[in-house]
Amino acid sequence: MTSPMTGCCHELLILFCGLLVYTASWAIRSSVKDRPHAPGTVADPAFTEIDIEPDREKAKEKASARQKAAGVSVFSDASGQQNHLGAAAVALNPGGDIIQSRRISVGSMEYWSLYAAELMAIYYAISLVYQISQKKQEAPGTSREPATILTDSISELQAIANSWNKSGQRIIQAILKSARELNTRGVPLRLQWVPGHCEDLGNDTAGRLAKEAVGPDKMHPFQHLLSREKGFIRRKIREEWEQEWKASKKAGHLHQIKELSLALSRS
Repeated sequence: MTSPMTGCCHELLILFCGLLVYTASWAIRSSVKDRPHAPGTVADPAFTEIDIEPDREKAKEKASARQKAAGVSVFSDASGQQNHLGAAAVALNPGGDIIQSRRISVGSMEYWSLYAAELMAIYYAISLVYQISQKKQEAPGTSREPATILTDSISELQAIANSWNKSGQRIIQAILKSARELNTRGVPLRLQWVPGHCEDLGNDTAGRLAKEAVGPDKMHPFQHLLSREKGFIRRKIREEWEQEWKASKKAGHLHQIKELSLALSRS
């Protein structure tokens, strides 16, 4: 007859091995696909500029001026409600009406973070820029004013500007690849920070559409974040331990397993 401690150890061993195998396989896949450029290597710039103005009032003025200037302007934002996430991108005409928009249900916060959703919003904003630029029918070879994607997410802009060893690598690399492809098609891109909650119509509209997009379904091609997968496995280990702890008549024998669970949760 298998003791509660033996059975629990067996389950924990399986789950822990699963975590190690998943981490190793993800690292191997990442090393041969969508590898970011290491510090010191040379890569074609994806964006003409990533403007993160530290002064809030100046940033607000620059965002307003950018929208009045020539060139396409697209706003991106993300939102989270009731453990689900959504992302959106939108372009407005001078009168404040929506020209074109995109709403994406990101999925559960169990697998995704608001940070990842904000990155996805920027990714889909790039596709929106391309669609709008295609309609402008400019003559081949004509020099275009860079299109601007405005977002109120500073950390995401910083991650894109310095992408080496940042969380959300697959999304960041997809952003950089899409931006470079657009540049080769004659549509240069720039990123700009706009302060949130500053009565900017474009930013407010993107935020509203992101809230409308929130849902449990995954409507994008990206794989779950590694950090969220590891967190899920840790929670499973802790749940298994707690179930065995409550079911065991000799709970005192499970202290070693408790220490393992706590160590995993801190790692």
